[in-house]
Amino acid sequence: MQIGYQAIGSVSSSEGFSIRVSPEWRDGLIGLEGFSHLVVFWHSHQGGWDPAMLRVPRPYRKAPDELGIFATRSPCRPNAICQTVVPVSRINVAEGTISCHYIDAADGSPVLDIKPWLACCERPAQPRSPDWCAHWPASIEESGRFDWAGEFLFG
Repeated sequence: MQIGYQAIGSVSSSEGFSIRVSPEWRDGLIGLEGFSHLVVFWHSHQGGWDPAMLRVPRPYRKAPDELGIFATRSPCRPNAICQTVVPVSRINVAEGTISCHYIDAADGSPVLDIKPWLACCERPAQPRSPDWCAHWPASIEESGRFDWAGEFLFG
């Protein structure tokens, strides 16, 4: 089965963080104004996949000695498809820009899709996490103040 994707834009971190949507896709931004958060699907174009990465040595300080790649947020994935929820600061449909406070994609990462974040679809009533990451922030906003550098054991 052949599955193909077409980028609709790219991530820019040259002057703050933004998503730059290509001209032919800009009309798709109409109506996004007013949403505080968006779900962004992007391609991890800088990561390479190696089947040996299916199991990774402890990537986080309190994690078990080994995790499966699907238990991590690593951009190195079997299909290099990543998803991030971003808090929106501004949307300019005419220019095709979505300014955001942060996105964990590298500069130039191709953006594959954008969806509005909806509490009824994305927020479970009683989320849980394993003990090794239960101390992580409870929100995107708190995440900006968290000592992630002290948490990561990789790169």
